[in-house]
Amino acid sequence: MPTSTLQDQAGTANSVASEAEAVLPSVRRGPLTMGLVWVSMVASFPGVLIRLSWHKQGFPLPEVLSSLALCMVILLGYSVPMCTLAAKTGLSFKYLCHKYFGTGFSRLLTICLLVIYLGWYAVCSLLMADACCALGGLGRQNLALTAFLFSFAMAFNNFFGFTGVANFAKFVGAPAVICWIVYLFVQVAPEIPINLHTPAVAAVTAKATTAMNLPLVFCGVAQSIVGFVIWGNEADYWRNSTTGSKGIGFSLAAALIVGACVFPLTGWLIGAQTGITDPMVATDHLNKISFGGVGLVVLLFLAAQYFAANDSNLYAFVHAVESFTALTHKKTVLILALLAGLLAGGLALSGTQSALEAVCSLNGVLLPTASLIVLAEYLVIRRIYKEHQTSRAFPCASRAAIIAWSAGVFLGIATSGIIPGSQGLRVGIPILEAWLLAVVLFLILRRRDLAKSGKFATAD
Repeated sequence: MPTSTLQDQAGTANSVASEAEAVLPSVRRGPLTMGLVWVSMVASFPGVLIRLSWHKQGFPLPEVLSSLALCMVILLGYSVPMCTLAAKTGLSFKYLCHKYFGTGFSRLLTICLLVIYLGWYAVCSLLMADACCALGGLGRQNLALTAFLFSFAMAFNNFFGFTGVANFAKFVGAPAVICWIVYLFVQVAPEIPINLHTPAVAAVTAKATTAMNLPLVFCGVAQSIVGFVIWGNEADYWRNSTTGSKGIGFSLAAALIVGACVFPLTGWLIGAQTGITDPMVATDHLNKISFGGVGLVVLLFLAAQYFAANDSNLYAFVHAVESFTALTHKKTVLILALLAGLLAGGLALSGTQSALEAVCSLNGVLLPTASLIVLAEYLVIRRIYKEHQTSRAFPCASRAAIIAWSAGVFLGIATSGIIPGSQGLRVGIPILEAWLLAVVLFLILRRRDLAKSGKFATAD
């Protein structure tokens, strides 16, 4: 989408930016800083572990590579316009939804945001605790307590707002995760051609080649990649970026190559090389090939990555809560860390894998569906029709927005398989199907509403 289009359509929103406490240009961050922040948010160690199963499932390497490339196109097609819009207006996710779809809709989405990021924060705390118990000799019986304590430790950088989040990601989190994943990739990639010809692996590969085709592999890859990498409230972060779609596009592409391509591909390569599918066994294996079995070193690298990821999770969480309460920033951070700690302790009893899968599925539909509806309003409705009355406030919620979002979310959750007994409903790629249904339904309903109100006008 040309920058000029976004500039034109964001013009009215800019006029009310002060009302939304828009980020001033003088404190914006450049492409390098934002790119490193985004690396720490989309490139995470579980991205390697949960893709170990791809090889066991019979996903051939050429189809995996093609699927990852298609996922990159989808992710950039969603992220670049949304992040550019946020940078142009300086407006948060909540305010964009509030301004264009009413207070009721924005409050509903804020509640969804709280649920998602409370879940992500608790899961990342649990994953860090899991690694400590496995590599640090703490024992599984201390998993819940360790997760609770990490929830507080990981809140430290948020005491300093986005500055603390950005600086830790720029100087610690992103460099650590990039160096480690590049080293792992270089370690395992040269051995793959040899390993593919071992009897056991060759049998699996031969079966996969005949049983799998690109559409089937793409469905399995896309649901995992998109649900894990997408955030939905990108505006909350990228409103801190300097403007310019080229710089934003470059930062996003670089971060997504690491998080949505190199990390999952490394997981496939390790699965092909070793046949390992258990995350705990894989963590121990990666420790041995990376750091010679010295658990403390791998824990330091994991801490850099998980702390950076939870910085971003808590930042979104705190930002949403502060719009509802008059608590000070530090009190808000402490209270939310406590809640996340209690949840992390509870999740420790249900299992890390199930918690991660549930959060990924919800993450892919709740907030991104709303962001796509915002983009549909900006880039379609306000371009095709002279419907630029952006100062109009809905008394509660835009009927078209709430119906479209509800339908998309229902479809995405119902077909994701996270509801017990619904596994048979899963067809295709639930996340993308939810997005498509929501956008198409919104455009139809908005067009009808405009026709009824007599606000149709000639095209721009």
